[in-house]
Amino acid sequence: MQDNIPVTLIADNIAAPFMRLGEVDAIVVGCHRVAANGEVAGKTWAPPDVRVANPAFDVTPARLVTALITEKGVVYAPTGARLRALMRDAS
Repeated sequence: MQDNIPVTLIADNIAAPFMRLGEVDAIVVGCHRVAANGEVAGKTWAPPDVRVANPAFDVTPARLVTALITEKGVVYAPTGARLRALMRDAS
């Protein structure tokens, strides 16, 4: 939005239907919680004045997560072991 790129905030679990309809160009997913097995869940928050399409709220299975980008580093194909290693290496 800050660069005048049109955006619409959607819930993670509705991305696939939007993709099938050809209504998205790119998806960046945020999360609020990461489970020990690599599954992610998030809360919906947005800057003022952003359009929101949020018909449902869901957990994203770890097998569908390409990478987690955290303040401690990046974990590709997150698993419990990889998440534990990140936390151990970052301390």
